[in-house]
Amino acid sequence: MVKYVLVHSGVKGMRWGVRKKRTSSGSASKGSGKSSTTRTSDGKNTTKTSADHERIKALKKKKASELSDEELRKIADRIRMEKAHDEINKSRKDRGRAFLGKVMVNVGNQVVAKITEQAASAIAKSLMSEIPGLNTK
Repeated sequence: MVKYVLVHSGVKGMRWGVRKKRTSSGSASKGSGKSSTTRTSDGKNTTKTSADHERIKALKKKKASELSDEELRKIADRIRMEKAHDEINKSRKDRGRAFLGKVMVNVGNQVVAKITEQAASAIAKSLMSEIPGLNTK
């Protein structure tokens, strides 16, 4: 008799399809400097920010008079790039919203048409049953 055993060989708390970033030595690293979203063990999403974003965030806390020209340029460049990124993603979101709006209107119209057809059919059957001498099958 063959017994089947289910064995879990993963890392506790890891999600399917999510891999830890590895360095060339094979050990886990802190990441590549990009922002990523991960899911915590309680099911909530958390966003990790890049090292560049954190550096600029720290520089923004200083007064302008305390910053060098290079630091001011880095802050201005980062703000400019973030605005451009937001603008690109805004147009994607707008197109997606428009598409979903059209789909929902179409689905809604189909549902209303089906309900109206069923209601009209039920009303017609009840009216026809009230007419004497009319045999409806």
